[in-house]
Amino acid sequence: MIDARVVLEQLIRDRGEDYASLSRLLGRNAAYIQQFIRRGTPRKLDEDDRRILARYFRIDEAELGGPAAPTIAGAANRRGADFVRIPRLPIGASAGPGALDTDDAGSGDFILDARS
Repeated sequence: MIDARVVLEQLIRDRGEDYASLSRLLGRNAAYIQQFIRRGTPRKLDEDDRRILARYFRIDEAELGGPAAPTIAGAANRRGADFVRIPRLPIGASAGPGALDTDDAGSGDFILDARS
């Protein structure tokens, strides 16, 4: 199990950050990150705080105690896939007078959550 406190403290040290600046980044009091790392309060990072910090440090949220980022399974790895890939098909449809089917031409695939 990943300890978000250890990971965050290491990131702060490695990148020359400070607790107060990161706390302000989150819109929290200046001691928020220091209290999280040193005192264990709060017990876990708020979801929004975790997301902001992960983006700021350019790491996966899972490293800060969040859910692992889903991966898109390819055609060869369909069994147990979290996502289903549905290809877009070139089909013309009428959207009323003056509309062309090329107005909203898409490319690529639709990707849907298989668990829903």
